[in-house]
Amino acid sequence: MRGCGEMSMLHATSDYAARGWSIIPMHVSGKRPAVAWKPYEARRAGLDQLDAWFRDGACRGMAVIFGAVSGHLGSRDFDGMPSYTAWAAAHLDLALTLPTVKTRRGMHVYFMTLPETVANYRDAIGYPLGVGAIRLNDGELRVGSGCYSVVPPSPHPSGIVYEWVVPLGEIVPTIDDLVESGLAPRPAARTDFGGGGDGGNTMAEDGATLERTEWYDTDTVAKFSVHDLAALAAECG
Repeated sequence: MRGCGEMSMLHATSDYAARGWSIIPMHVSGKRPAVAWKPYEARRAGLDQLDAWFRDGACRGMAVIFGAVSGHLGSRDFDGMPSYTAWAAAHLDLALTLPTVKTRRGMHVYFMTLPETVANYRDAIGYPLGVGAIRLNDGELRVGSGCYSVVPPSPHPSGIVYEWVVPLGEIVPTIDDLVESGLAPRPAARTDFGGGGDGGNTMAEDGATLERTEWYDTDTVAKFSVHDLAALAAECG
């Protein structure tokens, strides 16, 4: 397994904490929280607690909890490069500005949202009281309470390290329409909600039935960088 990246864990936690994000430690194996995480949906860990979790420099992971506790932070997880690049081509302005993490299989696109935006979307899919990640055919939408996601510079069990390919700016842009931004499909079909980092509601747009396990190529993901977005912008422009 490679190291934890150029940005140390403590440096990362300090930056995330300064942004008002609720951070928890993760076990690298299985990508599961190393602590009971539910209390940190209501309150953020203080700097002393973060220091106690990460000061030894061990290559454990870290995750951010979404929703109100992190200022209404959300993310769209694209589990494969075909779906991500299709979205990026259609929404280049967002793809070039929304902070984006490269994972083993695809991309996590981060944004701020509004409570009413999340409430309206959950209402539209028929789960006004739902919590947790909303599972899509090509990934997950993680907004509101009940979900978290691994953030850089966490190591993955495979040996890769999560990294920002579109870096965090001083302010994370706010998305006020999840559908028009292409980050969520228009409601069409639904099953049951899951929760936490991996579960969620399954949505299909216009009857799409793509198999999620065929949506990624790890070699393609490993070679992807922000320069590819710039090239895509030039090609489409």
